[in-house]
Amino acid sequence: MYPLIEINLSEEFERLRKKSMPRKQVPAALGIAIAVTIASLAVFYVFVYIQTGQLSRTKSQLSALSKSLSDAIAYQAQRDSLRTRAGALDAWHAARTTWAGRWLQLAQLTPEFVYLAEVLITPADPQANSQRLLLRGKAFGAAGESDVLRFVDNLKRASLFTNCFNSVTLASVTSEGTEKVFTLEVQRSATAP
Repeated sequence: MYPLIEINLSEEFERLRKKSMPRKQVPAALGIAIAVTIASLAVFYVFVYIQTGQLSRTKSQLSALSKSLSDAIAYQAQRDSLRTRAGALDAWHAARTTWAGRWLQLAQLTPEFVYLAEVLITPADPQANSQRLLLRGKAFGAAGESDVLRFVDNLKRASLFTNCFNSVTLASVTSEGTEKVFTLEVQRSATAP
């Protein structure tokens, strides 16, 4: 008979059993997970840092623009106010009568023996576009009344007066001794420039 060989299979089974069991790789997987988490946090931190910088720059630009906006609104209000004033001045300028040339022409149109004693001007009314000029004076000499009529005709033919006034009326003529006392009423035209 053959001697039996004693084989210790228990070691072999133990080795096979350990091979079939899953390896514990927890420390390696945990290390990788921690590394990925740290890398993700670093990327997130850099992203937040960059966004914070952009946000602060945007806020500073916004505050500068809000100051500019308030200045622009103030300038627009001032511009509108000045436009309103300019419109009022333009309306006044369009409605007013320029008198310097008219006074000079009035002196040139007055006959030699006619003297103006009083000149009354009513204030211009730009809405009604009306104004009244009252001339009171005296004419001396024998031809006093004809000088007054010549003065009225001169005023009616003078372009500086007819462009502005549509009515030249001899309101009254009275005699005071050798003098003729007269009153002329000149009305502003509603269509005058």
